[in-house]
Formats: sequence, C-alpha cells, structure tokens
Amino acid sequence: MLMGLNARRLVALALGLLPALVPAVACSSIPELTFDDGDGGPDAPAGDARTDAPTSDGTVPTPDGTAPDAGNCPAACSKCTNGACVITCPGAKCGSTITCPPGQACVVDCSNPNSCQNKRVECASGEACTVNCAANRSCDTLTLEANGGKLCVRCEGGNMACDAVTCNVDGGATCNKTCGGGPVSCSNTCAGCATTSACP
Repeated sequence: MLMGLNARRLVALALGLLPALVPAVACSSIPELTFDDGDGGPDAPAGDARTDAPTSDGTVPTPDGTAPDAGNCPAACSKCTNGACVITCPGAKCGSTITCPPGQACVVDCSNPNSCQNKRVECASGEACTVNCAANRSCDTLTLEANGGKLCVRCEGGNMACDAVTCNVDGGATCNKTCGGGPVSCSNTCAGCATTSACP
C-alpha cells in the first residue's frame, strides 16, 4: 500500500514538471534560420539587416550605410574630380550660361574649337573658378562672372583661344590668366587680371 502511494506521488510530480520542461525542449530544438549570401563566408542570421545590398540607384553603401562620395556630385557638373565640379564643353551640362554649383571649386573645360564661344560662366561665390581654353577660338568673346574666390583663365592652345574674354570680378575676387606660346594671345583678355605662369 505504501509503495503504491509513493508511485502515485512520483507520477504526479513528473506530470507537474512536464509543462515547464516542454517549452524549454521545444525552444532548444528549433534551429536558427540563416540564408546563404553566396560569398563563401559565414551566413548571417535571417533577422539581421543587410548592409551590403545595393541601393535604389545601384550604388553599394559604405559600412555605415551612407552612399559613397561619388554620388554627391551636383547635377550641374559633368563629373567631380578632387572635390571640384568639372563642366565639359561641349556637353550636356554646357549651355549658353554655365552656372557653377555653390559650395565647391569649379573647372570649366573648353577643350574643343568654339566650345565656349559667346557663353557666360557664373562662378560660385567665394570659390575657386578655372576656365581652360585649349582650342581655336574655344573661349572667344566668353564672359566670366566671379564674386569672391579665385578666378583663373588658362589660355593654353589654339588660335585666338582667349580672344576678347571679359572677366567681371567683385567681392574681393582675385583674377589671373595664363598665356601659352605660339598664336595664343592674352592682350585683349580679362583686362586688369594678372598674367601668371600657372593658375594659383
């Protein structure tokens, strides 16, 4: 009779502990879900955020999730090089009035004949602004507007590459011009601008 009572108590005790054991066993038996990212390395848990997935424009973010510097080039620029906005003429960004975006240096590249003829360049306020004239009449009758900063016109090649260029400077802007050899002349280019051997 005593043995039967003890057996019933053991069964009751086991049944009482069973609800507490089932969740622990169930949880420990479920494997963590992972996905194969195809890079041959350890797979990341399914719940982790991916930081190497391309953004909507196809660029790959840096580890902190931000877009690379190249994506910060203003729309007005043909490209950005060493922090400067480069506008190439002729080109899609080169209209009759070329406006450099604010907040960064600007380079206007007039590398083809007549490419900047009769155009107007508005330099960004307080920023360096360089215009390259490197072909026949590439900057003929070009008008440059600078307010502060450093303006420089490079007349480096081509017949009459910088003929009758006008430089309007204000706000303490400095103005320089370089003159290449041969048929290049700066005699009627940017009156009042200092002639130097290279842009500062």
